[in-house]
Amino acid sequence: IEPGHVYFKKVFSGEKAEELVKISPTGDVPASIKEVKTGSEHISAELIDNRTGSPAFQDWTLKLTILDTAPAGRLTDTVTLVTDQEVQKEIAVDVLGFVRGPVSVRPTQSYLGTLVPGETIEKTFTVTHRDEDGDLTAPTIDTPPDWLTFTVDTEIENRRYNVKVTIKVPENHQGRFGGTF
Repeated sequence: IEPGHVYFKKVFSGEKAEELVKISPTGDVPASIKEVKTGSEHISAELIDNRTGSPAFQDWTLKLTILDTAPAGRLTDTVTLVTDQEVQKEIAVDVLGFVRGPVSVRPTQSYLGTLVPGETIEKTFTVTHRDEDGDLTAPTIDTPPDWLTFTVDTEIENRRYNVKVTIKVPENHQGRFGGTF
């Protein structure tokens, strides 16, 4: 299988996206794929027969499509190919991606590195509206953790904002530090 997993790079909500996977038999044993299963109603999988020679030694193309119904957010699924082989009854193809809504945040995560108690670090996150005509209200953080303060600066009126986040490690904190806002 080439590639062994599929990563959908730029997928926008309300639009379809396709990726192809090449499947070829190895060795001298004839093989066939009996079924293709997907675990998500937002991904379709179509197996295309690329028969070029003997029917027993054909190869295939697996066309994976993220449907326009996929919600914004992280996308993970496993597409399973069911074969007629006893040694390899099923082949898993991991499908990963991120469906972008009309509003995006960059970066989507931030690694802070090694910090000491009481240390303060600043990070900037950019919030953008995808459509040229789309308006975006200045973002806020409704219930920020007690270790986080923020300011919002307008970069492009009603379309892009920079959210400057100040993170202060609590004085008595030890061990792993992190959270979501």
